[in-house]
Amino acid sequence: MTISRHISWEQLSARIALGIPFVHRVPAPGPDLPSLDIRVSEHGRELALWLPAGPATSLSVSPLATLAIEVLPTPAGQMIEIRTRTPALFQEIYGFFVSVIDKIQLNHADPSAALTETVDAWRDLLRAQSMLSDEAQLGLRGELQFMRHLVARIGDEALAAWTGPQRQPHDFRAGTSEFEVKTTRGVSHVHVISGIRQLEPSPGHQLYIYSVRLAPSGARAGTTLQEDIDRTREVLSPAGKLCLDSILRTQYGYEPDHADWYPQRLQPAGVPRLVPVDSSCPRLTGEMLSAVPHSNLISDVRYRVNLEGMGYPEGSDEYDAILLNVC
Repeated sequence: MTISRHISWEQLSARIALGIPFVHRVPAPGPDLPSLDIRVSEHGRELALWLPAGPATSLSVSPLATLAIEVLPTPAGQMIEIRTRTPALFQEIYGFFVSVIDKIQLNHADPSAALTETVDAWRDLLRAQSMLSDEAQLGLRGELQFMRHLVARIGDEALAAWTGPQRQPHDFRAGTSEFEVKTTRGVSHVHVISGIRQLEPSPGHQLYIYSVRLAPSGARAGTTLQEDIDRTREVLSPAGKLCLDSILRTQYGYEPDHADWYPQRLQPAGVPRLVPVDSSCPRLTGEMLSAVPHSNLISDVRYRVNLEGMGYPEGSDEYDAILLNVC
């Protein structure tokens, strides 16, 4: 019969409930291995694990706000203390302690290495995967669609022109032309404009709005987000594919194995349009806002513009001339 070196959580929690401070020693499984101590303070306020530390031990800050890790001088030499003062987490932290102890006693790992390895494993396990919002998905699809138009004209340079992921004011910049991509699932070309500067061109540039409408396609039609990404990768060189993957990973947190998170299929709901941002384009500008009393105290301006029937539809001579200008 195998006897566990560890007491169960039920046994440990029963001792903690007594409110009496104690040290629970986990016995060493062999003569050349250390016994390790789990310590509980008075009234069960603190649960801690002590590990022997070498003189050169250096530890990074704990990634968990409820878990403190530090090196302490003791009469027996330097010790690494890992502690929590959050009783609601004691059971989970006890599991963490057991993992660290087993790496030291069974795998003969150095205590600081065992701690670092376990912290990294838990961080990876608990790392929140952030899904793109519906708005972010829609915006990315529109930008990928426009990207493919640019790739057909300037090849992989379209990736350098994609300035939106770099937190620039507009989504694309090529030569003296700038493009703000606006994607909607509405029945008309109505878009939300975020910020007073979004429809202001950079000095010496002509700004255009690329307005695209998408709609749910149902089963066996349209494309998913991953399929839109795949279609974009197909028109890029091998180096361009790697660059696109890097942008999606670092700026959008998107990985290929996230494809199942985004199953919605969308299809074009109309012909995309390029709308010059000029005196005929409905917009608010900083100059307009400056006439408002105390305009410096106004922030986070959001409004909707209706671009239906404005600009030039895809396939028109004017549309082609605008994109030809970026070559």
